[in-house]
Amino acid sequence: MIVSAIDGAQLQELICQILQGHLIMFRKDSFLSVLNASLDWETLEQYFLWQLISAHNIPVEHVMPILPKLDFTQHAEALSSILVLLKQECPSSDLLRIIMCRDCKKTDYFVVSILKYWAQEFEDKLAEHINQQVSKFNGTPKKRQRSGSSSKKDSPSIEQVLLHLDHVRQVCKNISFLNNENIQHALQQVQQTASESLKTKFSDLLALAEDIDDIKSTRVLRGLPVRKAASASAAMGLDIRPPRSKSKKVQESSGSETESSSEEEIKPKPKKRKKALPVEDDSD
Repeated sequence: MIVSAIDGAQLQELICQILQGHLIMFRKDSFLSVLNASLDWETLEQYFLWQLISAHNIPVEHVMPILPKLDFTQHAEALSSILVLLKQECPSSDLLRIIMCRDCKKTDYFVVSILKYWAQEFEDKLAEHINQQVSKFNGTPKKRQRSGSSSKKDSPSIEQVLLHLDHVRQVCKNISFLNNENIQHALQQVQQTASESLKTKFSDLLALAEDIDDIKSTRVLRGLPVRKAASASAAMGLDIRPPRSKSKKVQESSGSETESSSEEEIKPKPKKRKKALPVEDDSD
């Protein structure tokens, strides 16, 4: 086994030869068997292997079949390396389908981490794919689901999708991704079609769902002037009133006070009378 007998300098030499096109170390038919065998290797040997995999530019789709069997605690080397590979990818329906099929555990942060990163970089695209997953599940009859070509292992159940979304809600506080219009639409579909037991189980998550019509009307009203917003809200049946102005009595009283004060300033003050001086009597 090469990775157990090389050091950092030799690994560097191998990567240089791979990038120059002089060396190919993996074959398609044996690649997955090598990955499975590597799970029992030492940490350094596994990281050397993943460095060589990255140097070959092997598509992440060829790595994903190993994901369901990886444990978050026991297979830290493989999961962390797959996270780095997924970080360089844009979310797609196929990748999301495999990721959502992973069992949701409170101590497993693999799915939460990649969903949070994708939500920051590709919010609308990720929300659209999740909405499509929920819509496909709700729009497919049960008979067709049972006889369909895709098995339960290939596609996540609605409960698995909700478990991962609820885990995101619990771990990532105040995340705006759950307020995305596509996510809100998906949660509304669950409220309308899911069983009562499922609604009760995910009551905190479903409580985040808002009325899409209210969201759209609020966005429209925010961009309108006050008068137009008032008329539009009246047409929609919403009660959005501008702040009340002062009453006429207050205005009149304030006006009379200002007038009286101005009159007092205009009126001249009465002059003080001078006292008459006493006149001496000259009769003596």
